[in-house]
Amino acid sequence: HAPLSFAMLCFSRAAMPRRWEQRPESHAAPVTAVTGHLEAGSVEIPRALQMTKARELLPGFVLLPKVLSAELQQNLLDTACRVAAAPTPGQSGGWYRCSASTAQLNDGNKARFWDRIDKFPEEFRRLGEQLAVAAGETCPILKQPAMDFEPRVGALNFYTGKGRMNWHKDDYNFAKKDRPIVMASVGDTAEFGYKMQAHEPDASVRLESGDVIIFGGPARDLIHALLRVYPGTAPEALRWDPHLKAGGHRVSITWRDVGVEDGLTFNSDERLGLTVTENTLPRYLPRRSKGGKSRGKGYRRGA
Repeated sequence: HAPLSFAMLCFSRAAMPRRWEQRPESHAAPVTAVTGHLEAGSVEIPRALQMTKARELLPGFVLLPKVLSAELQQNLLDTACRVAAAPTPGQSGGWYRCSASTAQLNDGNKARFWDRIDKFPEEFRRLGEQLAVAAGETCPILKQPAMDFEPRVGALNFYTGKGRMNWHKDDYNFAKKDRPIVMASVGDTAEFGYKMQAHEPDASVRLESGDVIIFGGPARDLIHALLRVYPGTAPEALRWDPHLKAGGHRVSITWRDVGVEDGLTFNSDERLGLTVTENTLPRYLPRRSKGGKSRGKGYRRGA
């Protein structure tokens, strides 16, 4: 069978819908972890995943260190940069918030993006499933949640060397309560903070390029944060998109099993005010000038 790869994928980012359609239930082919490679139905992915010794940091919280090969890291980075690109030059969208003369990251020293999984290559969805199953093979308490895991949303966070993410836990409208969350790291090493309860002492683990974490089951409500990025620690061979305005630092790639039935009816463009709709958070609404017009160009109005 031909190997499944992102390497030759080239596509443009389609305009994102204002409303998400209900996706019919699908029955994915079973995914089985195999020593040295993973199988998805009839398609094998040799050498795509480097199965190293997993670490269970907490019950239900698993680290798969260096599980992504250098080639797969590059392909994921290329995919992220394409999918989260601005729709057209000078127009806000994806990772970028554009004004009349500048394009900035959409959230200060970081940029956030999420949208339906069909905005990504089919292989991207399959990889998320396989990573979940690999964690379930290591951590029995995750075995069934991982088998039930169906990625329906892809999320891409870009961090500069000063980028941070405050302590939080993922609400159930961003990931189902009974399904794991799968996150890959590409680029600079980062300090990932975690704890189960707010009153507990902070714990942390360093995530290097190619590492993947999965948390679910008793760790589904894990409180976590991105505490620090260590600039200059990315693999030297990693090639960053020259159009990325902030240069190369770190990208987290997350697969989530969530849909409109859970309350997620909007993508990041809407929520962050890159396309203004009733779902836009108030702090991201364009400011008004004295004449009543919105300041700055590049924002889109939802239909």
